[in-house]
Amino acid sequence: AWIDIGIAAILAMVTGLFTMRLGKRWQEAGSFEAIIAFIVTGLAYMSAAWFGAANVPNIVIAAMIILMPGLDLTIAITELSTGHLASGTSRFAGAVVVLLKLSIGVVLATQIAKLIHPMGEFVVDSATLQPGWTLWAALAASGLAFGVLFNANRRDWLAILVFCMLSYS
Repeated sequence: AWIDIGIAAILAMVTGLFTMRLGKRWQEAGSFEAIIAFIVTGLAYMSAAWFGAANVPNIVIAAMIILMPGLDLTIAITELSTGHLASGTSRFAGAVVVLLKLSIGVVLATQIAKLIHPMGEFVVDSATLQPGWTLWAALAASGLAFGVLFNANRRDWLAILVFCMLSYS
């Protein structure tokens, strides 16, 4: 639903602001991902109770996708497959620990939210699904966001956008 998209966008901005402002200090303490996951999941459940959002798990995933260690996992598998066992194993363990910290934050906030405000199962009504053009708009927005995230030159943004759309289709 449109409300889910709006809530996910706002929570993604919260994740980005926390990452930019507090990330380096909190990452040294080792609790950054769990705290962010707890905050974002708690805010997602509060907004679901206030605004009637239908799909909280999708909102949480969309808001925290930037914290997922996809590149670390990819590099770890590449290192392991090329025989660099020490570096591959350590990188893989680091990525798994990040996933565990995210999971702990999400599960903790979910259980607290269910204690405070019991909700039923999450059901996505087919009448609330978005029209087809929203997928392409989201892909365009994600391509531009990747350009900003990776500090790409503005001249490369079109190529990033094209490859984002080609990789999806």
